[in-house]
Amino acid sequence: MRIVYEVESAAYANGVTDGESARDLGHPITIYLEVGIDDYAKGFRAGFFRDPDSRNGKRPKERLKDVGGR
Repeated sequence: MRIVYEVESAAYANGVTDGESARDLGHPITIYLEVGIDDYAKGFRAGFFRDPDSRNGKRPKERLKDVGGR
């Protein structure tokens, strides 16, 4: 079995940070950010809708991906 680290893009990470800030400040989410499929919009939604208590103060930076094989 081979394991590869899949690291989030800078756009996704920026979106998460902006989404968390928007949620904390009570800003509404725009249509683009609600339905956008680019990395920034996906990250924004992850930050905006994530339960802050479920994070334990940490944002995941990478996840393991099983790609099979050797």
